[in-house]
Amino acid sequence: SMLPEKSHVLIENPLTNDQTHLRISLLPNMLKSAAANLHKLDMLKFYEIGRTYIREPSQYFPKEEKYISGLILKEKMPTGKEIFYEALGVLQTFFDCMRTPIHFKDAACPPPYAHPAKCAAGAYSSSRGDTKQERQIALVYEIHPQMLKNFGVNAAAAAFEINFSQLAALTRQETLYAPLPRFPGIEIDISTV
Repeated sequence: SMLPEKSHVLIENPLTNDQTHLRISLLPNMLKSAAANLHKLDMLKFYEIGRTYIREPSQYFPKEEKYISGLILKEKMPTGKEIFYEALGVLQTFFDCMRTPIHFKDAACPPPYAHPAKCAAGAYSSSRGDTKQERQIALVYEIHPQMLKNFGVNAAAAAFEINFSQLAALTRQETLYAPLPRFPGIEIDISTV
Protein backbone atom coordinates (compact mmCIF):
# COMPACT_ATOMS: atom_id res chain seq x y z
CA SER A 1 0.00 0.00 0.00
CA MET A 2 3.09 2.28 -0.37
CA LEU A 3 3.39 2.90 3.38
CA PRO A 4 6.88 2.28 4.80
CA GLU A 5 7.12 -1.13 6.49
CA LYS A 6 9.79 -0.09 9.01
CA SER A 7 7.49 2.49 10.65
CA HIS A 8 4.82 -0.08 11.49
CA VAL A 9 4.40 -1.83 14.82
CA LEU A 10 3.85 -5.55 14.39
CA ILE A 11 1.10 -7.15 16.49
CA GLU A 12 2.27 -10.35 18.18
CA ASN A 13 -1.16 -12.01 18.30
CA PRO A 14 -3.33 -10.55 15.48
CA LEU A 15 -7.03 -11.43 15.32
CA THR A 16 -6.98 -11.78 11.51
CA ASN A 17 -4.28 -12.23 8.88
CA ASP A 18 -4.96 -8.84 7.27
CA GLN A 19 -4.64 -6.91 10.56
CA THR A 20 -1.07 -7.71 11.60
CA HIS A 21 0.21 -4.12 11.99
CA LEU A 22 -0.87 -1.04 13.91
CA ARG A 23 -1.77 1.75 11.50
CA ILE A 24 0.55 4.66 10.81
CA SER A 25 -2.03 6.49 8.68
CA LEU A 26 -5.82 6.62 8.44
CA LEU A 27 -5.68 6.73 4.63
CA PRO A 28 -5.71 2.96 3.82
CA ASN A 29 -8.97 2.33 5.73
CA MET A 30 -10.58 5.32 4.03
CA LEU A 31 -9.48 4.09 0.60
CA LYS A 32 -10.98 0.66 1.38
CA SER A 33 -14.28 2.35 2.22
CA ALA A 34 -14.05 4.46 -0.94
CA ALA A 35 -13.46 1.40 -3.14
CA ALA A 36 -16.52 -0.28 -1.60
CA ASN A 37 -18.81 2.74 -2.06
CA LEU A 38 -17.61 4.52 -5.20
CA HIS A 39 -19.75 2.36 -7.50
CA LYS A 40 -22.89 3.75 -5.79
CA LEU A 41 -21.93 7.42 -6.04
CA ASP A 42 -19.70 9.36 -8.43
CA MET A 43 -18.46 11.64 -5.62
CA LEU A 44 -17.45 10.88 -2.02
CA LYS A 45 -16.37 13.17 0.81
CA PHE A 46 -15.71 11.78 4.26
CA TYR A 47 -13.38 12.02 7.23
CA GLU A 48 -12.15 9.96 10.16
CA ILE A 49 -10.71 10.77 13.57
CA GLY A 50 -8.40 8.13 15.00
CA ARG A 51 -5.05 7.25 16.49
CA THR A 52 -1.88 6.32 14.64
CA TYR A 53 1.09 4.40 16.00
CA ILE A 54 4.55 5.02 14.56
CA ARG A 55 7.56 3.02 15.65
CA GLU A 56 10.65 5.06 16.42
CA PRO A 57 14.00 3.29 16.93
CA SER A 58 15.02 5.53 19.82
CA GLN A 59 11.91 4.80 21.90
CA TYR A 60 10.53 1.61 23.41
CA PHE A 61 6.87 2.55 22.92
CA PRO A 62 5.53 3.75 19.56
CA LYS A 63 4.58 7.39 19.08
CA GLU A 64 0.81 7.54 19.50
CA GLU A 65 -1.03 10.59 18.12
CA LYS A 66 -4.59 11.44 17.17
CA TYR A 67 -5.28 12.52 13.59
CA ILE A 68 -8.17 13.94 11.60
CA SER A 69 -8.05 12.74 8.00
CA GLY A 70 -10.35 13.61 5.13
CA LEU A 71 -10.78 12.18 1.66
CA ILE A 72 -12.43 13.64 -1.45
CA LEU A 73 -13.04 11.48 -4.52
CA LYS A 74 -14.68 12.38 -7.83
CA GLU A 75 -15.03 10.09 -10.82
CA LYS A 76 -15.51 13.02 -13.20
CA MET A 77 -13.59 16.21 -12.54
CA PRO A 78 -14.71 19.33 -14.45
CA THR A 79 -12.23 20.56 -17.06
CA GLY A 80 -9.68 22.97 -15.64
CA LYS A 81 -10.38 21.99 -12.01
CA GLU A 82 -8.04 20.07 -9.71
CA ILE A 83 -9.19 18.05 -6.75
CA PHE A 84 -6.07 19.06 -4.80
CA TYR A 85 -7.32 22.65 -4.52
CA GLU A 86 -10.72 21.48 -3.33
CA ALA A 87 -9.08 19.58 -0.45
CA LEU A 88 -6.85 22.58 0.27
CA GLY A 89 -9.93 24.82 0.45
CA VAL A 90 -11.62 22.46 2.93
CA LEU A 91 -8.52 22.50 5.12
CA GLN A 92 -8.19 26.29 5.02
CA THR A 93 -11.87 26.68 5.99
CA PHE A 94 -11.36 24.26 8.89
CA PHE A 95 -8.43 26.26 10.30
CA ASP A 96 -10.32 29.54 9.81
CA CYS A 97 -13.22 28.14 11.87
CA MET A 98 -10.74 26.97 14.52
CA ARG A 99 -9.18 30.47 14.55
CA THR A 100 -5.76 28.91 14.09
CA PRO A 101 -3.43 30.85 11.74
CA ILE A 102 -1.89 28.25 9.45
CA HIS A 103 0.15 28.98 6.34
CA PHE A 104 0.69 26.46 3.56
CA LYS A 105 3.84 25.79 1.58
CA ASP A 106 5.25 22.99 -0.58
CA ALA A 107 5.92 19.88 1.49
CA ALA A 108 9.64 19.27 1.94
CA CYS A 109 9.27 15.47 2.23
CA PRO A 110 5.97 14.26 0.75
CA PRO A 111 4.90 10.80 1.94
CA PRO A 112 5.24 7.99 -0.64
CA TYR A 113 1.45 7.73 -1.07
CA ALA A 114 1.14 11.42 -2.05
CA HIS A 115 1.61 12.88 -5.52
CA PRO A 116 5.09 14.46 -5.28
CA ALA A 117 4.12 17.63 -7.22
CA LYS A 118 0.76 18.17 -5.48
CA CYS A 119 1.49 18.10 -1.77
CA ALA A 120 1.43 21.01 0.67
CA ALA A 121 2.25 21.25 4.37
CA GLY A 122 0.31 23.40 6.81
CA ALA A 123 2.53 25.01 9.45
CA TYR A 124 1.86 27.01 12.59
CA SER A 125 4.34 29.75 13.50
CA SER A 126 4.90 30.98 17.03
CA SER A 127 7.35 33.50 18.47
CA ARG A 128 9.03 33.53 21.86
CA GLY A 129 11.32 36.46 22.30
CA ASP A 130 13.75 36.50 19.40
CA THR A 131 13.18 32.87 18.39
CA LYS A 132 10.56 31.92 15.85
CA GLN A 133 9.32 28.34 15.82
CA GLU A 134 7.39 26.63 13.05
CA ARG A 135 5.52 23.39 13.56
CA GLN A 136 3.97 21.31 10.76
CA ILE A 137 0.56 20.09 11.85
CA ALA A 138 -1.23 19.37 8.56
CA LEU A 139 -0.64 17.85 5.16
CA VAL A 140 -2.85 18.08 2.07
CA TYR A 141 -2.11 16.13 -1.09
CA GLU A 142 -3.42 14.49 -4.20
CA ILE A 143 -3.18 10.74 -3.76
CA HIS A 144 -0.52 9.00 -5.83
CA PRO A 145 -2.06 7.18 -8.84
CA GLN A 146 -0.28 3.93 -7.87
CA MET A 147 -1.88 4.06 -4.42
CA LEU A 148 -5.32 4.45 -6.00
CA LYS A 149 -4.59 1.55 -8.34
CA ASN A 150 -3.51 -0.65 -5.41
CA PHE A 151 -6.90 -0.11 -3.75
CA GLY A 152 -8.93 -0.41 -6.96
CA VAL A 153 -10.11 3.22 -6.92
CA ASN A 154 -10.67 4.73 -10.36
CA ALA A 155 -11.26 8.40 -9.52
CA ALA A 156 -9.51 11.67 -8.87
CA ALA A 157 -8.69 11.73 -5.16
CA ALA A 158 -7.16 14.11 -2.65
CA ALA A 159 -6.74 13.86 1.10
CA PHE A 160 -5.64 15.82 4.11
CA GLU A 161 -4.20 14.84 7.48
CA ILE A 162 -4.29 17.05 10.59
CA ASN A 163 -2.27 16.15 13.65
CA PHE A 164 -5.05 16.73 16.18
CA SER A 165 -2.75 16.05 19.15
CA GLN A 166 -0.55 18.99 18.14
CA LEU A 167 -3.49 21.17 17.11
CA ALA A 168 -5.09 20.80 20.56
CA ALA A 169 -1.81 21.83 22.20
CA LEU A 170 -1.52 25.10 20.26
CA THR A 171 -2.33 28.37 21.94
CA ARG A 172 -5.32 29.75 20.09
CA GLN A 173 -6.59 33.30 19.96
CA GLU A 174 -9.13 33.91 22.69
CA THR A 175 -12.51 35.20 21.58
CA LEU A 176 -13.78 37.87 23.95
CA TYR A 177 -17.47 38.61 24.27
CA ALA A 178 -18.94 41.79 25.78
CA PRO A 179 -22.30 41.46 27.53
CA LEU A 180 -25.28 43.22 25.99
CA PRO A 181 -26.23 46.46 27.78
CA ARG A 182 -29.09 46.15 30.25
CA PHE A 183 -30.67 49.36 28.93
CA PRO A 184 -29.85 49.64 25.22
CA GLY A 185 -29.23 53.14 23.95
CA ILE A 186 -31.60 54.87 21.56
CA GLU A 187 -30.15 56.86 18.71
CA ILE A 188 -32.20 59.73 17.32
CA ASP A 189 -31.22 61.58 14.18
CA ILE A 190 -32.53 65.18 14.28
CA SER A 191 -32.26 67.49 11.31
CA THR A 192 -32.96 71.20 11.69
CA VAL A 193 -33.33 73.85 9.04
